[in-house]
Amino acid sequence: MRSIDCKKTIITKKKGIIDIGPLNIRLRGYQSGEAALTVSQADLATYYLDMENLDNTSRVGVDALLDAFWREYARFGNRKAALAELELTDPVDELTIKQTYRRLAMIHHPDRGGEATRLQAINAAYEYLRKPRF
Repeated sequence: MRSIDCKKTIITKKKGIIDIGPLNIRLRGYQSGEAALTVSQADLATYYLDMENLDNTSRVGVDALLDAFWREYARFGNRKAALAELELTDPVDELTIKQTYRRLAMIHHPDRGGEATRLQAINAAYEYLRKPRF
């Protein structure tokens, strides 16, 4: 039985839920009504439950993943900082974020007399807000 098959068996037989996080993998008791996995979470679960990924991952690969994580984390520690960069505050919807980003990008684009560093900060904030966080 492959590890992904094991997970399906555990959940469908209501024996438990596998909780996968960056620092641990554990089996919790089953609770009905728990939210289904999103696509990105399902992809992560599939990756972590495939033992070939563990066997084929090198230290260099792990270091690269961690470096990418910390670079992203350091760029904006939270949603509030990213919204502030776009001159917004919560509550705000995705459409408003997108429209504000476009307006600020037009104003601060170097081809229109803006500064590249300001546009880079605006781009980074928008990218942070676009990415699903789970």
